[in-house]
Amino acid sequence: MITIITGNINDHKTTKAYRHFLKDRKGDGVLSVKIMDHHQVLYYEAFHLQSNQKKVLCYHEKHQQVDSKHEKIGPYGFIPETQKWVENLMIHLIEQKVEPLYLDEIGVLELEGHGFHSILKRMLESQLDLVLVMRKPLIERWKQMYQVEAVTIIE
Repeated sequence: MITIITGNINDHKTTKAYRHFLKDRKGDGVLSVKIMDHHQVLYYEAFHLQSNQKKVLCYHEKHQQVDSKHEKIGPYGFIPETQKWVENLMIHLIEQKVEPLYLDEIGVLELEGHGFHSILKRMLESQLDLVLVMRKPLIERWKQMYQVEAVTIIE
């Protein structure tokens, strides 16, 4: 079963996903927590649900210089070590058949083959129960790209 927690930009999708997890604390995965200063995004943290471990995933270029260590996508500089940490963690959870698996956020990056695209494909191939977070306007495009039909939507 695939559950999609959705909404528009700044609709507290990550908070909804965390509350969903906290209901029974089953499963595991990673949420992307937006760290802001007033109304500006400073960076995103990858937050591991079961351990509460956090690692900076990417910086916004307005608040941190994006250098050659970072993969620049749009205005964000992604930290390859954190992306690898998330991928390795998710692979381990897939191998352990942990359900449901949470992943936040599936967006334009994944639809363009970047970000968490490769791990998302492995998650879908695993046939495990998934809880994914994505913006509402991307759902149909995502379903077509990943050839997914049946999903449960939580708004």
